[in-house]
Amino acid sequence: MIRPCPAGVREQLKDVKGSKKVGRNLNRHYYTEAEIKQETARPVVKALLTLMRFRNNHPAFEREFLLKESNDNTLIIRRQYGDNYAELSVDFITKEWSIIYSEENQEKSLVV
Repeated sequence: MIRPCPAGVREQLKDVKGSKKVGRNLNRHYYTEAEIKQETARPVVKALLTLMRFRNNHPAFEREFLLKESNDNTLIIRRQYGDNYAELSVDFITKEWSIIYSEENQEKSLVV
């Protein structure tokens, strides 16, 4: 069986003869190879994969976590390791967010 895909569809556990009704199977769809190709082409899944790759590969995530001064409407989180950094800024009123990060001594914006 293939594991569930991020942002996947929900299914109710079917009452199939011989099936095991365990909690982890509830609302879980098992994808075929063809479904995985189709689902990973969806914009939401592409965005999630971009964020996961960034998080797993950027050196800023090796060390320091900083919660910068924020208020009830905003959140600013910075990860830093030496000169490497990644900073998430979120505005809960406008529902806008941005990620800036360092790469080769330049500041860049992550676009997803």
